[in-house]
Amino acid sequence: MLVSTDPASNLQDVFELELSNKGTKIPNVEGLVVANFDPVEAANDYKESIVGPYSGKLPD
Repeated sequence: MLVSTDPASNLQDVFELELSNKGTKIPNVEGLVVANFDPVEAANDYKESIVGPYSGKLPD
C-alpha cells in the first residue's frame, strides 16, 4: 500500500485516478493499493466509527 498524507500530494496525477482515504487498487499493477489521506477527514471517519454506533443510545 502506498499512502500520502501530504495536502499537496500529486499521487492522483501520477496514477491518473481519483484517490481518497479509502484504498484504491491500481489497474495493471497487481497488489498495489494507493490512498491519499486527508488527516482531518480520516480522524472524523475514525471518530464516527467509534462514537456513531452509540449516538442517541447514551446520555450526552
